[in-house]
Amino acid sequence: MPNDPEIRVLGTEIVVTGITPKQKECLECISHYISQNGHSPSLAEIGETLSQSAVAIHHKVNSLAERGYLTKSRGKRTLALTRKSKQLLAHLALND
Repeated sequence: MPNDPEIRVLGTEIVVTGITPKQKECLECISHYISQNGHSPSLAEIGETLSQSAVAIHHKVNSLAERGYLTKSRGKRTLALTRKSKQLLAHLALND
């Protein structure tokens, strides 16, 4: 994915553009939870895991959805990773 505008390699570091480090952390938390539990976490569970308020998590989730990293529907536990987020997370995992 070297041409992906969301990822930049600067020397030996991988820099993700388009999302903040805290949004990236939230996305990784959601991905990990889904892989472990088979469904998405609640906003409260994300907040508890990341030691952040539900309001802060709500803002991060909305921003990630607006940027195309998540989809969400009405109701609880409806967050889903998009292809864009899965590609980003796979790329980051390869370079850890």
